Amino acid sequence: MTAHHLDGQRDIAWLEPRAADLTRRVTEDLIIPEVDICCGLVEIPVEDALRVLPPALHPAIPGLVGLYTYSAPESPIGAFNMVFVGVLARSGVKPRLMVTAGFIDNAEAGRLLSSGWGFPLEVADVRLAVNYDRVRTTVARDGRLLLSFEVQHPVAMTGAGSTLRYPQPFNLTRSEGGLKFVQFDASYGFERVARGHPRITYCDPDLVGGVEVSDDFPVTGTLAKAKMTLHPIRYVAETATRAEDGGVSQLS
Repeated sequence: MTAHHLDGQRDIAWLEPRAADLTRRVTEDLIIPEVDICCGLVEIPVEDALRVLPPALHPAIPGLVGLYTYSAPESPIGAFNMVFVGVLARSGVKPRLMVTAGFIDNAEAGRLLSSGWGFPLEVADVRLAVNYDRVRTTVARDGRLLLSFEVQHPVAMTGAGSTLRYPQPFNLTRSEGGLKFVQFDASYGFERVARGHPRITYCDPDLVGGVEVSDDFPVTGTLAKAKMTLHPIRYVAETATRAEDGGVSQLS
């Protein structure tokens, strides 16, 4: 911790078992023609964020947890439902999401997203249920519920409100250089956007480093249908050295 910033306090070793093996160097964009995206954002105590984040990252104030579902009915890597959870942070001045857990229902798609973009994905039963008054995501594995959240009472957005910006995920990866974050970059062509109220029925604390996540202090929920383009990895970040101290580098 410095005089001007709060720094994460936890050694990244706690997240190492979920680190992806970055074994492929992706050199071309991957275009997913249609994806439904459901996002819930809720507050947590900043003290909890500090206990999850490593020294290279600064917490959002107030602390924030993001839950994201991506559902693609078809894509070059197959149809999939993917969920990832993370803690909002800053790397330097830029907002990022340190991904702490992820799940997918298509093993081959998960392997490609992990080896090429660093997502920490476990195969699970991931479902997205769309109703007129809510969109619900559930994740279960071996018959045990791990996550259930909704975006309720969505209202369609038009004009300037019809686009969204998501914080770039920081995925922890394992490579020859040791444990590093890689920054996931994607661009979106939005077809429809709606905003609603996030509600968390259950979130296993283990998904967020032992933090109890609830919707006591909701921030926002969003729904979107979009064309999504995944870009090759360009930025790599250290886990213990801050961006302002030279902890972020660009791949050549």
